[in-house]
Amino acid sequence: MEGLPERQRLAIYLRYRADLPYEEIGAILGIVPASARSHVSRALDALRAELGEEGSR
Repeated sequence: MEGLPERQRLAIYLRYRADLPYEEIGAILGIVPASARSHVSRALDALRAELGEEGSR
């Protein structure tokens, strides 16, 4: 998670730890809900890629 940009890290935290909907995440981050969804999606893609690289070592 440390390798993620701060906004993506916060979006992941708010979605999966605080269990907030994208509307609330967007309000907190000052973005529209669709952008909040994109931040979460990009962060998950980056984490999957990172875990895939670690798994192949």
